[in-house]
Amino acid sequence: MDPQLAEIFSYSDSAAQLWMAVRDMYGQQNNSARIFELQRDIVNLQQSGKPFVQLLGSLKKMWNELEVYRPHTVDAAVLRKRVEEDKIFQLLASLGSDYEDLRSHILMSPELPFFSSIYSTIQTE
Repeated sequence: MDPQLAEIFSYSDSAAQLWMAVRDMYGQQNNSARIFELQRDIVNLQQSGKPFVQLLGSLKKMWNELEVYRPHTVDAAVLRKRVEEDKIFQLLASLGSDYEDLRSHILMSPELPFFSSIYSTIQTE
């Protein structure tokens, strides 16, 4: 746990109480923004003179975190939703810096809007 977060939860009476407090604080958050960042970082990662092992370590760390947010599934509905999300993430990643506020607003929504709604919003912007 990050040391700054540990301070918030350091006075829990038990491990169960600690995990309930963490769940209450973070469990309902929309992870779209973090998934977007991870996918963008994975796509943009370059070796840039680093040893291959360091590059691979960075990739594996990001893949593992992505797996936490998007665990393996064979559920067709979940897979369709992920395809839709990936299209949204790719569209948002391709936008210029002029759209940073709009991109942040979309990613921080409680639930990610539909692709058609997003591209309509961008087009009117």
